[in-house]
Amino acid sequence: VSTEYGAYKANLEPGDYIVVASDGQAKTEQKVKIEAGQVYAPLFNLNAGTLIIHPRPSEGADVVDGAAIVIDYPGADMPATFYGTTKAVLPAGDEKVTVTIGQGVATETIPLAAGKTVEKDMIVGVGHVVANAYYAAGGDKADGSGIGFKVLKAKKKIDGTRDEVTYAYGPDSKFDLPADDYVLIATVDLAVVEQPFTVKVGEFQDLKIAMNAGVLAITAPGASKIEIFEAKKDINGNRKSLGYAFDQKY
Repeated sequence: VSTEYGAYKANLEPGDYIVVASDGQAKTEQKVKIEAGQVYAPLFNLNAGTLIIHPRPSEGADVVDGAAIVIDYPGADMPATFYGTTKAVLPAGDEKVTVTIGQGVATETIPLAAGKTVEKDMIVGVGHVVANAYYAAGGDKADGSGIGFKVLKAKKKIDGTRDEVTYAYGPDSKFDLPADDYVLIATVDLAVVEQPFTVKVGEFQDLKIAMNAGVLAITAPGASKIEIFEAKKDINGNRKSLGYAFDQKY
């Protein structure tokens, strides 16, 4: 029939109605029979409380505004998602709260009583890493296209491979990672370098990766393709292709 916010006051035709009241994620409804000339003032008990969550990467650290907070509240068809400091009205009961900052995840079940407010810091437990690639140690920072960083678990699996954790592109790539040992694979065009590193909760690391690389510019007027090969041949006498471009410049 209608939707209103705040206090509701209206004239309705006589008949049977269902009135739904909601605040945040809490909701309740009542059946109301309206008769001519009568005034009705139904009271609604939402059976709800207020939950305030402050997501932090480590003890004493500032709140992360981009932290994702997912709350699976009683009776939810789908959990609600919020970001940064969150204040939510929820049905009373056990609230399952999951906070994600970067690759770190913390989950906790928080009891919430009707009419009460619970305020809580949730500590995800990550360290912050910023990665940059340099052509040489102490040299210029790579800041063009073709820059990429991939984070892998340091520990190898039984088949010799490592689990990939996350990746990013461009200079000043940022990662929030749980405490562990990792390997960073830095790529600048055709140059690739691996560097191990260790993350501790609450610590900041500025990773400067020396690529031991230079810049090659090729112009071949009239060419339809330029391809770069390794100088060293394999056992079959073939050279490994490093990259190519269908152009007169590379």
